[in-house]
Amino acid sequence: MFDPETLRTFIAVAETGSFSKAAERLCKTTATISYRIKLLEENTGVALFFRTTRSVTLTAAGEHLLSQARDWLSWLESMPSELQQVNDGVERQVNIVINNLLYTPQAVAQLLVRIFMKGDHSITSIEIG
Repeated sequence: MFDPETLRTFIAVAETGSFSKAAERLCKTTATISYRIKLLEENTGVALFFRTTRSVTLTAAGEHLLSQARDWLSWLESMPSELQQVNDGVERQVNIVINNLLYTPQAVAQLLVRIFMKGDHSITSIEIG
């Protein structure tokens, strides 16, 4: 649901106020942008944008998602290199904060299992709220 490409698409539409401008920014077709946003709204069960013939604006739910989306995207994009550093023996301290409205306990458990299976035992705190 919140994969990097979907987050990039959502952020681009929110920042440009336009599906076509977001498509230009991301070098995608307008149909692709529209489809990704439609799937995101279907998967979340909420409208994220108010649409007019000339522009789109964020709903309250869209504003809330945008307030988190940039951080999530940054985290998702940095995770492969961070995991590689852990795999290479670089020690670090990890604090995990999880929004319980967006992730189920099962999803959190799967994430933690994946982290520990990679050999990262440096998690010092987990906050779910």
